[in-house]
Amino acid sequence: MIRLIRTLFLISILVYLVWTLGELGWAEVLANLPTQSLFYVLFLALYFLLPVAEVVMYRLTWTFDALRSFPAFLKKRVYNREVMGYSGEVYFFSWARREIGGPEARLLETIRDNNILSSVSSTLVVVILLTVFLLAGELRLGELIGKDWAAYLVGGTLLTAGLIPLAYRYRQFLFSMPARTALLILSLQSLRLLVGQVLQIGQWAVVMPEVPLQVWFTFAALSLIVTRIPFIPNQNLVFMGAGIELSHAVDISTASIAGMLLVTNVLDKVLNLALFGLATVMDRRSGAEPDDHAAEAETPDREAKRPDEV
Repeated sequence: MIRLIRTLFLISILVYLVWTLGELGWAEVLANLPTQSLFYVLFLALYFLLPVAEVVMYRLTWTFDALRSFPAFLKKRVYNREVMGYSGEVYFFSWARREIGGPEARLLETIRDNNILSSVSSTLVVVILLTVFLLAGELRLGELIGKDWAAYLVGGTLLTAGLIPLAYRYRQFLFSMPARTALLILSLQSLRLLVGQVLQIGQWAVVMPEVPLQVWFTFAALSLIVTRIPFIPNQNLVFMGAGIELSHAVDISTASIAGMLLVTNVLDKVLNLALFGLATVMDRRSGAEPDDHAAEAETPDREAKRPDEV
């Protein structure tokens, strides 16, 4: 049933995008495809940013060969982007169980802790960036997304701030990771997100330098929000549809936005397919491919957490 719902959701997005691009005119969209070489260089940097950062972060808690294990981090990214949010973590646990070894509960706790820290860092980065741009006058929420949404944003920020001391109070039930390691990973996650936003905004600004920074920041915030929604299939297509709609609201060239996001989606899928296939072949040749399918991996019984590790 869940698979059917995901499939129908993905089909509806594809139908909407085909219809929208048809309304714009395919000829006009194709005429607005990016021709700047820097756009594609930044795309590659943005593509590999996440797996490279995750190799560094997981090396803080696990011992493994970074170069030999890099294909597993690429496949984790592909599962999360192309299949469903957190499906990459299921595959990654299967890989870690074979390659890292040790108690399975410890492996699950490390993956869980890294995902919690990723969510926390995403929230912090969004709040910090919104605050900075609001204070600098670069983002006028009332004009771009309406006064009601601005009120929701402020309320959500206050709610998040209120949950922080509560999470700290009960941290022994949420984390198994030592506090120093958790803070270091949180810092690295936040740095990765900030670098990613710079690369993302730079990629768009290369194609449309006349667009104000406040507009690109709004697109970047929308991108962050979409990537934090769990269990939706193909987040790139969802962002493409949302980005096309947002272009109407901020009064910029919809054809240029559509062409830019279309190229990004196509390149991302081609690279995903090529690298996923290459990584799978390499895994099978080296005997590192897990025997069980990622989506069917069984969840082992969890061991008791050590409260003194926090």
